Amino acid sequence: MSKKLTITFVFLFSFLIGIGKNLPFPIFFPFGVAPIEWMIVCYAIYQLSIIKSGRVYFYWNIHLQNLLILISIFASFVFISYIVNIFYYDGKIVDIFEIVRYLLSGYLILILLYMNKYYEILLKGFVTGVIVSILFGFLEPNNLSVDIASFSIPQIFNPNVLGVVAGFSVFFMVMLEIYKHSIKNLFIILILIALSVFTFSKAAWLIVFCGLISYVLVLFTSNNFRKRYFILFLISVIFLLWYFGFIYHVIDVIMWKLRATSFESSAIDGGTFSARLGLILSGIYMFLDNPFFGIGISNFEHYHYQNESLLGDSFFADDNPNSAFVYILAGAGIFPFILWCLIVLYSIYLVYRLFRLKYRVIFSIIQVFLFSFVILLSGFIQNEILNAYFYWFFISLLIMNTKLKKVYVV
Repeated sequence: MSKKLTITFVFLFSFLIGIGKNLPFPIFFPFGVAPIEWMIVCYAIYQLSIIKSGRVYFYWNIHLQNLLILISIFASFVFISYIVNIFYYDGKIVDIFEIVRYLLSGYLILILLYMNKYYEILLKGFVTGVIVSILFGFLEPNNLSVDIASFSIPQIFNPNVLGVVAGFSVFFMVMLEIYKHSIKNLFIILILIALSVFTFSKAAWLIVFCGLISYVLVLFTSNNFRKRYFILFLISVIFLLWYFGFIYHVIDVIMWKLRATSFESSAIDGGTFSARLGLILSGIYMFLDNPFFGIGISNFEHYHYQNESLLGDSFFADDNPNSAFVYILAGAGIFPFILWCLIVLYSIYLVYRLFRLKYRVIFSIIQVFLFSFVILLSGFIQNEILNAYFYWFFISLLIMNTKLKKVYVV
């Protein structure tokens, strides 16, 4: 394969990871399978077809080995939970596909490490996919437009998921800035910030803000003094926006969203905080009913309705707890939950290694805090961190920043 064709393939591969399942067109996801999943399967078939030629190899190190072991054991325990719950609760064929997705995540990491020489292309392809999916999200808005002050703002399709992925993308641009400085990085971050506004997701706004802080810290700790002028430029832009009044409209949007959250309101009255809390409590009740094997990864909705009387005004109808941690705890039990926590902790450790190799301890700790906050927040507010592949893409990038060795299959 020529270098130009290889670069195109790498860009397309990471672009599809960035797209994920976040287009508002079901035709692109036959049988609920995303384009990137078809591509992973096709790539596996291709490698199996040439395995006897001796040309199949992977990049390997102890960190990859540890993570693949954790992912494999995690998937095995979830499968055991599925088998047990067929007899005690219920099980669906679709659950098998979800378990296979966990194994595909491990194979995805192997494929991405195979492309480690194209680190920059991978990052750019992913972020391009995210931006494209957000722009397409305007073609079929999930909600009506929001009227604030004298203007109307459209909301996008699947706003919470797209908002979190956009937030992660800002952190990916931070990683690209560490790898290679460019003013384009700042330009892309500003685009992501602007698009994240239209998600109307508080978590997305918070993640993007943390990403911006992380980026500013990287610039200020650089020995290249010219980068500091970009910070001054950014501050100047914010000042001008404030001076001419545009920033007041942004503040109006934020205040409107905070009022809509209604921390004191019940789920019945539309309080989103109470609704999320009710879903988490319901998941904990399910875990306490069967702490070792859970109630099955597709049974949350059925047993959630049984907890309606316990939850009272905090009950909110949904088919999942909107939290990867609670989803695993309730659906698969304590052992998969512990393994998932170990995977998350290992990714945080790799973040520390990334920054510690280039920066001082205090700076590294601050960056670890920012990255950890984003990872944990994302996992606590949605399930997609498990099977949307962007988190596994993130882990792959972290492993690429450690020493790798080439290992042939035969």
